[in-house]
Amino acid sequence: MKRVFWCFPQCVKSYEYYHPLILVDATFLTGKCKGVLMTATAVDPEGQLVPMAFGLAEGENNESWEWFFALVRHNVLGRDRKICVISDRHRGILKAVSQKMEGLPPLEHRWCMRHFAANMWRRQRKEEVISKLKELCYAREERYFNKLHHELEKMLNPKAKAWLDKQMENKSMWALAFDEGGSRYGIMTTNGAESLNNVFTAICALPISGIVMYSFEKCNKYFVDRWGVTKARKDKGEVWSKPMEEHLNVEMKMSKNQVADAHGPERKIYNVKSAGGTKHGGERFGGRNYRVDLEKGECHCKVPQLFHAPCSHLITACMERGLDHTASKFFSPYYRKENTLKIWEPMFEPYYDPTQWPEYTGCNYCPDSDLLKTKVGRRKRKRLKGDMDECNRSGTDKYSTGNFDDSTVRNRCGTCHQAGHNCRKHKSDRHDVILRMLG
Repeated sequence: MKRVFWCFPQCVKSYEYYHPLILVDATFLTGKCKGVLMTATAVDPEGQLVPMAFGLAEGENNESWEWFFALVRHNVLGRDRKICVISDRHRGILKAVSQKMEGLPPLEHRWCMRHFAANMWRRQRKEEVISKLKELCYAREERYFNKLHHELEKMLNPKAKAWLDKQMENKSMWALAFDEGGSRYGIMTTNGAESLNNVFTAICALPISGIVMYSFEKCNKYFVDRWGVTKARKDKGEVWSKPMEEHLNVEMKMSKNQVADAHGPERKIYNVKSAGGTKHGGERFGGRNYRVDLEKGECHCKVPQLFHAPCSHLITACMERGLDHTASKFFSPYYRKENTLKIWEPMFEPYYDPTQWPEYTGCNYCPDSDLLKTKVGRRKRKRLKGDMDECNRSGTDKYSTGNFDDSTVRNRCGTCHQAGHNCRKHKSDRHDVILRMLG
């Protein structure tokens, strides 16, 4: 047996209520066999994660990723919705996502911003360059994107500039401003998938049955705990997910200082003027105008198009027109609390111990002997640090959680309580003093 794939019907059933996207990643195994654990992760309206599918393969290559994506598309994603995949730029993933499968809609592919920034770090190791690149990735308006791009080009060396110029051909993959149809729902990184990998790190040394059993128990706990929390919040009268409730409160507050002017009695086009003022030196600030199209549910700021939720300008125009800004035309139904409750409604059934299982008469499976580790010594349990880790350690990572694997806190000595060393240093110092006395 060379590869294993599994998914739970409860996760598959709940996927229709998730945002139509998945985060894909893989982590290496630390047990007796070589290989990787592949995961496809969904994100609920509260920003919580749940693994939708798992795969064990010999490694990350073109064949293994094509195998994994084919099974995920047939068994999990289905044929009703167009799904966006957010991942790094591994060649196997790029090839697997681009493949067309009969009877299934094509996949939309977007790149992880952290991995994209790490590629820039290889060519120019400067904190300010990485910070500016991430601002460029997260810019919503094309005008602002062009301004940041012009500023970034002045900071780049020839090698980095040539690389970025080449990536501009595929800017829809990494730049939020060019995310057609808002496929990302504002999610810029695969931090969720990598954080989930961190959860499974402790069991990557177990045999296959142990990994499958742990994944079952973990998913069951997710569903039970989160259903209880969501049900309690819905009973309190909450309508929207917590992140969306916070977004609405901010946008409603901003809309109070805006004015909407109609352009035509029949057309639902409005010019919304935001609040502005004058500085002490007489320089004006703010007071920008935004074009809102209530017929299409769009705004010049691109928040409704990218996040599928109303911005303050659209709310102002709706109030002027007498429309409900929470209508499905302006708001994705995925953000509603009742939708979140449906995600966690499917329940897992307990499984019996092996002595009560029905008799198995199928084939006997055993691990591929070629995948057994033969190296003498302690097995590797920590991954090698790469450019992304070094990149995330520099400066403040504004748009991601930074380095999630290791704490940035330095070691602290248990004897003198100073950072930068441990108590063994004092033992060696005492040993040197004794040797000098004896000498």
